[in-house]
Amino acid sequence: EVEFFNQRWYEYTGLTRGGSGMEEWERVCHPEDFPRLMAEWENCFASGVALDAEVRLLRASDHAYRWHLARSVPLKNASGEIIKWIGCSTDIDDHKRSEEATRFMAEAGTVLGGSLDYHATLKNLAALVVPRLADRCAIYLMNEPARTLELLAVSHEDAAEAGPPTSSAPAITELAMGSVMTVPLRARGRVFGAIRF
Repeated sequence: EVEFFNQRWYEYTGLTRGGSGMEEWERVCHPEDFPRLMAEWENCFASGVALDAEVRLLRASDHAYRWHLARSVPLKNASGEIIKWIGCSTDIDDHKRSEEATRFMAEAGTVLGGSLDYHATLKNLAALVVPRLADRCAIYLMNEPARTLELLAVSHEDAAEAGPPTSSAPAITELAMGSVMTVPLRARGRVFGAIRF
């Protein structure tokens, strides 16, 4: 049972006082992170070692999950017995996103410089984008004589949804996308294709 959460916790989570603690954590912790957090917590509680876990917590003001470093350390009496645990949660979301962006750019650089076969390179780039930046990625190359875009590669988090590349681009409405971004691919001042997320 949690004895105390500070006011900042209630402001961040939008929860009200009176919860049991673990119930509150389950309500604000990302569903993919909560089982792992509980397993780590049970291990720490049983062994008496400090908890140090990265989890996503729901921010009430915008309903966005942000990465936090959750730490809890045992407080012991003079006999060395654990009498309670003291914890804190620190927002590390900006740092995590910066790390991920740096890692992605390094991997994209490796993919882009890894082969002279631009078809293979762009297919590998599409695979790198999903699921890190988008649920779906399509890469189109310019057919110079016809001045049309032809689909080269498609990557989707669900392989069955990706399907084989076809010669025409499906309409946005056909893809049931909530949002889309199309970025031109340029080299030496000319557009040679586009990447759509």
